[in-house]
Amino acid sequence: MGSVLDGRAVRVGIYARVSTAGQADDGTSLDTQADACRNYAEARGWTIAGEWSDVFSGAALHERPGLSALREAVRAGSVTTVLAYAVDRLGRSQAHVSIILDELERHGVTFECVTEKFEDTAVGRFLLSARSFVAEVEREKIGERTLRGKWQAARDGRLQAGTTAFGFSYTRATKGRPGTVEAHPEQADVVRRIFRWYVEDRLSQHAIAQRLTDEGVPAPTHGTKGGIRWYPGTIARMLGNPSYMGRHEAFRWQRSPTTKGSLPRPPEQRIRIDGAFPPLVDAGTWEAAQVRKGTNAANASRNMKREYLLTWHVICGSCRRRYRANTVKGTWSYYSCPAARLTTRSERCRNRRVAGPALENEVWGRVSAALSDPEIVTVELDRRRQAARAGSATYEDLRRVEEALARLGAREARLVKLYTYGEIDDAMVQAQGGEVKAERARLEAERERLANRVAADAQAVADLEGVAPFLERVRRDLGTLDHAGKRLALEALGVVVTIDEEGCRVEASIPLGEPMPVAIAPRSSARL
Repeated sequence: MGSVLDGRAVRVGIYARVSTAGQADDGTSLDTQADACRNYAEARGWTIAGEWSDVFSGAALHERPGLSALREAVRAGSVTTVLAYAVDRLGRSQAHVSIILDELERHGVTFECVTEKFEDTAVGRFLLSARSFVAEVEREKIGERTLRGKWQAARDGRLQAGTTAFGFSYTRATKGRPGTVEAHPEQADVVRRIFRWYVEDRLSQHAIAQRLTDEGVPAPTHGTKGGIRWYPGTIARMLGNPSYMGRHEAFRWQRSPTTKGSLPRPPEQRIRIDGAFPPLVDAGTWEAAQVRKGTNAANASRNMKREYLLTWHVICGSCRRRYRANTVKGTWSYYSCPAARLTTRSERCRNRRVAGPALENEVWGRVSAALSDPEIVTVELDRRRQAARAGSATYEDLRRVEEALARLGAREARLVKLYTYGEIDDAMVQAQGGEVKAERARLEAERERLANRVAADAQAVADLEGVAPFLERVRRDLGTLDHAGKRLALEALGVVVTIDEEGCRVEASIPLGEPMPVAIAPRSSARL
């Protein structure tokens, strides 16, 4: 019986290789390698399970029948240790050697060399460190390719499994046919009832959840042993999902950098897929639900006394929370950051309040002034088309980054080649390898930023083309628009008002002209 390693009898697979037929005909090199391996194994009491050899260049991996047969033996469990005369007998390519070593490791098979202790050689140390680096890079590449594929599918208007919400049913994509979403007969009726109860009957999210639970309606998520239960948080997420009015947004959520939960992704980073979801409620009902959702429950009775034009459109420039609208004693209304009322002083936001009527008049005045110009949407649309066209500055920047990455790949290949032939030492490889890795990370981050910019430019064109007819109707009816009509116009234009140290900044999908002064309360009165 052979000796034992890690509780297993050692069964050695001997591998020898020469590069040319002349060496094979002579027999010297193959015989020398095989004899040395046999002596090495016998001195340690190992059992020789088989011998394999090749007459192929080390640059070829899949064309070496001897190595392929050895790998089959490894996968079959016939071999516990692979023995070669030297590391370069496995292959000349660092990548090929890493592939073979990874395969051996996955099957619990060790690797030994007759002429050198693998881990103590310069090549061995380099390969061991390179394997972990290559594996890390490959994992990142797989993740990046997967995410890039999902983003591209969304840009192409293709849905993926798992994107449907309660109320819809998804039919998986087949060859030549994309996945489709249809209204689920029973669940769609539940969704309509939720919106009706919330908008028309003025039920709270808690009351709606309790009513559905009492009726025994199956919920999207199941509760504990007591049965199926609806939760107010579930109702809140459903009321805020634009898919229910037929406007699906891919990548609405992103992973929180500080917790295990998710955070809403900024609107400009989402991908809108029109026509993918059948609308279960009309746009007016959904918008009314958003207006009501933006009202704090504690201030609901006061907020009913006044309609706030900019609910959900005002952002705190300090902590990025959405400002809330409030009224003091039924007379003075204002917008303020909800974090200004936090009891913990260190967490309290010190950003200032803004007078409600002044801010609303400022924003709507700029919006109506911009829409009064019949050319403004056309000019902006032409500008966006130019920015999204191939050959634009962004496209050229992206092309230059791709070329830089290609040159960096060539530099990596030269570095490996120089190390293989002994032209540079470990210290030089480590130093230059660190530089290359840092430069690659920088270039790949820049490539992702530019690719996102290209996608955003294309999406901006599609968004403005979609709302252009609606904005034309708004322009004609500016003088007669009621509160709901103005709210829809602000939503269509994607108006965002940011309050910061400088005052207020208004942004939209079309230029809104120069800012005007807005009444801002002093910092000392930021908290009532």
